[in-house]
Amino acid sequence: MTAIGVFASEVTKARSVRSTYWTLIVGVLGSVVLGALVSATMVAAWDQLPRMQRALIDPVTLSLGGMDVAIVALAVFGALVITSEYGSRQIVGTLTAVPRRGLLLGGKALVVGLFGLVAGVVTVFASFFAGQSLLAAKDLQASLGDPGVFWTVARGALLLPLVALVALAVGTLVRSSAGTIAIMIGGIYLPGFVAMVLPKWPRENIYPFFPGAAVTNMINPGAESWARSATGASVILAGWVVVLLAAAVVALGRRDA
Repeated sequence: MTAIGVFASEVTKARSVRSTYWTLIVGVLGSVVLGALVSATMVAAWDQLPRMQRALIDPVTLSLGGMDVAIVALAVFGALVITSEYGSRQIVGTLTAVPRRGLLLGGKALVVGLFGLVAGVVTVFASFFAGQSLLAAKDLQASLGDPGVFWTVARGALLLPLVALVALAVGTLVRSSAGTIAIMIGGIYLPGFVAMVLPKWPRENIYPFFPGAAVTNMINPGAESWARSATGASVILAGWVVVLLAAAVVALGRRDA
């Protein structure tokens, strides 16, 4: 089967699985609604906030306050693209039709990346505009033309396909839907809690290279180091995608279905 044939086949599979649509719809709508609630809550509480606390408010971060819903949804989506085939044993027929494992995983990665990018663009821009329309009640809104705003929103859109691709790679390695989802959620969120009790040096020099830290820093970058910067976090997460997909290709080629 040619590369175009593999891609077309994977698109058909993704579109034919009902859970694909529901996962993406829940992720997008849940993220937009939660972000709007965060913005509306801030508007309601604004008059009671101390002046120093008001100065720390970032309207872009507020409007993207529901991104965790989309992150989890895209992790589930990326995992199911491969693990659902292992669960149903459809993977046997897939590997028979496409014996070149790298080509197969490449086709899946392209589909996951494209679906994830579309979901990311819709999620972050809808969240941004919904949030800013609410924040305008207190004249707190930001514009895409403001310094750094567009790129923050764009990184949010890029974040979701990267998360989905990591999940695809982990799913290929683990071959279990529940296991992959548990690893993804744990890998994204648990290290942050562990980092809180770490000494300063590992917290600032090791933790930022974990995928979960990169996910956070892509939207809420720190100024302490390159690894905590938006650019650094984007490079780190993209690096995890490359490394894990390479490992997945090797594992897929060495193991039976």
